[in-house]
Amino acid sequence: MNIKYIKWLVCSLTLIFFACKEDSIISIPSHKLTLNSSENNGNRTEVGARVSLGDISTGIESRKWTIEEGVADIIDADNNTESTASVLNFRFLKTGTQNVTLSQVFKENAYVGVEDEVNSGEKEFEEIFTFEVLEQIQLSNLEAAVLDSNGNTEKLLTLENDALNEVSAGKTVRYSFDVVGQPETIVAESGDANAIEGSEIIDLENNKASIDVKYSKVKNYDVSLTASRLNPVGNGALAFTNLITIVGSTEPVTLESTSIVNGKITLAFSREMEASSVNTGDFSITLKNKSNVTIPASIQNVAVQSGDATLVDLTLNGETVYDDDIATVSYTKGSFATTDGVLLESFTNQQAISGGDNILVDTDYDFDFEKSGTGIENWRSNTTFCGPCIAENSSYEYSTEQAKTGSTSLKLNVLQGGVAALVNTTTSGVDIEYPIVNGQTYEIGLWAYVPASHNFGPSQVNIRTFTNDGSGALDPGFPSLILNNSTPKDTWVYGSVTASFNSTSAKLIMRIRNNIAGPVQPLSIYLDNITIKAVNPRP
Repeated sequence: MNIKYIKWLVCSLTLIFFACKEDSIISIPSHKLTLNSSENNGNRTEVGARVSLGDISTGIESRKWTIEEGVADIIDADNNTESTASVLNFRFLKTGTQNVTLSQVFKENAYVGVEDEVNSGEKEFEEIFTFEVLEQIQLSNLEAAVLDSNGNTEKLLTLENDALNEVSAGKTVRYSFDVVGQPETIVAESGDANAIEGSEIIDLENNKASIDVKYSKVKNYDVSLTASRLNPVGNGALAFTNLITIVGSTEPVTLESTSIVNGKITLAFSREMEASSVNTGDFSITLKNKSNVTIPASIQNVAVQSGDATLVDLTLNGETVYDDDIATVSYTKGSFATTDGVLLESFTNQQAISGGDNILVDTDYDFDFEKSGTGIENWRSNTTFCGPCIAENSSYEYSTEQAKTGSTSLKLNVLQGGVAALVNTTTSGVDIEYPIVNGQTYEIGLWAYVPASHNFGPSQVNIRTFTNDGSGALDPGFPSLILNNSTPKDTWVYGSVTASFNSTSAKLIMRIRNNIAGPVQPLSIYLDNITIKAVNPRP
């Protein structure tokens, strides 16, 4: 048997697979060969999608495809359960695991497949093609609710085109709906087809989904909610034009974030600020390097960005702010106000963090403890760093009691002498790695929340972030965050370390050890929003 000829035949017939109507007449021995248009998708498809199966075998005497009644629609056929055509084109009508059976009789004993050079010794074969059939992605039963400051429903919106529901600037609208078809992503979009700034998926389980959108700019908004997946390709959407009009508010404006961006500090507010009302003298800054040495610094200019009035840039006098600096900003209440006339209240020592992109976003890492389909079972103890990593010493769970963003954080309970050392894993238990650039410096950061009831006494607790890049475990030399009685309570605090790696991928291990002196004192804290960002360190 000339197997090289059969390989050539497979390649040739694959090109004309979807156009074939009858068997080609080729004078070679019987050889069993089939093709499947969904094979590269792992035999995943959706209801209504076209699927093609081809029998390009040689030496066929008879064939029959069979499908259970009511399962599929065979295209261009008189019935939907049987066919003798060489190419079977059909669409599934039912979800779940579905089978298509091919029964073949050859004129003589047949070879099987492309690589097999040994004759099977058989003339009759039965092959079963098994498919996972998903529902088409559909969104339904939409509800849009304006939330108050506690996350409760303040009012429901009218869901009609041109409804122009009035929503105060700085408010969050929660879109809740039913969704089927196992989408991988859900995006909220405005009329210009760009994702709405501030949109965040908060739930995607049990065929229910919610997405929060915070509106800061005074304008009209279209809304389109689009759910999609890549395997199999599918999407569904709900859309309304001129659904919302954002109007001025009398509620306080809030400082959403303080970031280091391109050598400056950028403040992000909950709604648009009036450029003409700013007074540079009302702002102040303290600046230290990563070794906690003070760098003399003053603010030269404070300016509202022309393209986005929710962002305000602080430029220093002859000094650049680097990503590994410790920079804090304070404001004394003065004339600075929103475009709708609400004065900004004073704030003190707001720490600036690196404004770069979090590289964990494009990985499977559950950095914000909100990823659909994951939970505490996707975290394992790392015994290399864990020490007494046993149940009576530490426990951890996903909790909705506190959250920096979204609705969930990681709650740790560590008894005296105990350790929690955790690694994020996939649903199949494989440690998740993230891509890095060899030699690039990165900031590894996280947010922690300590309840007011906690007492550290004279002791402190260190949160360390070890990084394993394949060449061993890297400890950046100092903790990401030190918790003690001077740590602000009942609020979220940020900590970080900087490090560079000698690899192109790595995995992160978080470790918290409870060494509080004195009587047994359990440590209960919440962690959220882990970030790893490429940074520009101070020379």
